[in-house]
Amino acid sequence: MFSILSTTIALLGFSFSENFVFLLILAIPLGLGAGSVDAALSNYVALHFKAKHMNWLHCFWGIGAVTGPLVMAYWLNQANNWRAGYVTVGLILLGIVVVLLSTLSLWRIFEKGRVEGSGDEKKRVSNREAIRIPGVKMSMLAMLCYNGPKLLPVCGWLLSSLLAKEFLQVLPQHYPPYFSLALSWDA
Repeated sequence: MFSILSTTIALLGFSFSENFVFLLILAIPLGLGAGSVDAALSNYVALHFKAKHMNWLHCFWGIGAVTGPLVMAYWLNQANNWRAGYVTVGLILLGIVVVLLSTLSLWRIFEKGRVEGSGDEKKRVSNREAIRIPGVKMSMLAMLCYNGPKLLPVCGWLLSSLLAKEFLQVLPQHYPPYFSLALSWDA
């Protein structure tokens, strides 16, 4: 709950910010909140529901990941107003916070031990114990190999923007293959 609220506040703060430093400061609760939501919600669903529910959760995450840029594109095309895009996404997240608050009692039912499924006792493990589980290190390596190349165009863009005076002119000349690779990598 707190993580979604911190993300909401950060997005709304983005829309009212007049200072770049303030945007950088707001990026901290935005990133921490987004990461916390993903980790906490995935953990909760993994502990209390079946795998099909986890699939639905990630399906709807994808819908949300597409909705944000669509909202921003709408506001940029209609009114050339990026601030309204952040307000809209922030208000959508605020609506999600209200829904979560109103259904909090339903979430607590599962915390008391009613786990859907076979009734097997689930054991919580520490990070060190998890690393020792067979296959975890290979899964982490696979995730690194899958997501690592996506950072290459971002790093190239950042480097070009830091080193070049007019990075918008440098970017299309030197990096289009990397950007197209990153955009098509998930396909």
